[in-house]
Amino acid sequence: MRFKTKFNPELWDRKTIIQFAWLPTKIENTIIWLEKYECTYGYTRDSFWEYNYWEVIDKKLINKQD
Repeated sequence: MRFKTKFNPELWDRKTIIQFAWLPTKIENTIIWLEKYECTYGYTRDSFWEYNYWEVIDKKLINKQD
């Protein structure tokens, strides 16, 4: 059983999610399609509209095959 202990994120928190590229996606100067990649998000605050959101910080390939 899993459950989250921290329900509301704080500013500048980070999370990393492994995603699947169903459509062509540009990551690190390459275009991938039907592959997994790792996406890092940061929790930031918009100063003008004053709301918080998750912003994409970095995208990395999981299996680099050159």
